[in-house]
Amino acid sequence: MRRAIVTLMFAAGSMVTACASTPPRAQIASAQQAIAAAETAGAPKVPEASGYLNQAQGDLDEASRRMSKGDNEAATDKAARSKADAELAAGIARAAQSTALADGAVARAQAMQAGAAKGTAVGGGPPSSLSKRQQCVPMKR
Repeated sequence: MRRAIVTLMFAAGSMVTACASTPPRAQIASAQQAIAAAETAGAPKVPEASGYLNQAQGDLDEASRRMSKGDNEAATDKAARSKADAELAAGIARAAQSTALADGAVARAQAMQAGAAKGTAVGGGPPSSLSKRQQCVPMKR
């Protein structure tokens, strides 16, 4: 029984070492895709996101250097960090875009409310300078 446990522990340790010694090409490719997605989402234009995007690119470069030197465990860690930072940058960029759209909608709604209060054509019907007859002319088809 004891021998079986020792053998099992040795096998598990060998598997972990084998996984760590495999070049993390898939993780690096995944990080590259995450960086491309962050760039597409507009992260370079959003100050809060661009720092994370720069960090992601730096970590990706470091992962590639580590992999080329055979330090696959460190390369895997850097690739994972790169992907996480890129995903965070993309999320921040999308949130900034959503906030900008919402702010625009609020501004339009406020303009419509202000126009309605003044009785202007913006959300408040026809301008009051028209006569009643001009305001009620049916449309011809």
